[in-house]
Amino acid sequence: MPATPTAAAVLLVAADDLLTETPDGDGPLTPAGRDRGAAYALRIALEAAVDAALTAEEAGLGRLRSMRAKLLCLHHYAGP
Repeated sequence: MPATPTAAAVLLVAADDLLTETPDGDGPLTPAGRDRGAAYALRIALEAAVDAALTAEEAGLGRLRSMRAKLLCLHHYAGP
């Protein structure tokens, strides 16, 4: 049975596509728009990975609302 890609993996591929594929010229995205889209996809992928790590580590940490609080907790569980 093939492994199903995670949401973070799909977002990483999308960001890579935005940064590496050459635009066809008549698409709606400017180079700056492609960069912004890639940055947004990377941010969402990072947040999903942090949520997954905290959910697996300790019950209740995935429910934290602040990403800053999640990153502080992640530092404790993942180490430096």
